[in-house]
Amino acid sequence: ELIRQPNGNYKLDHAVTATQKVILGAFGLDEEWIKAQARQIGKDIQNAAMPEEQKDDDEDAENEEY
Repeated sequence: ELIRQPNGNYKLDHAVTATQKVILGAFGLDEEWIKAQARQIGKDIQNAAMPEEQKDDDEDAENEEY
């Protein structure tokens, strides 16, 4: 479960349990995969909630070369 932090970021509400790790292992997944997916979902949620104008500015910044 992801929860929203006061700064607008999202994070896992709790650690992955031992039972969940066993189940994930059966599918070739691990705790790091879950954390990476949670980070990506959090970013997707933030971007979906971001005003379109700000998204354009952020995308332009990502494409800049330094």
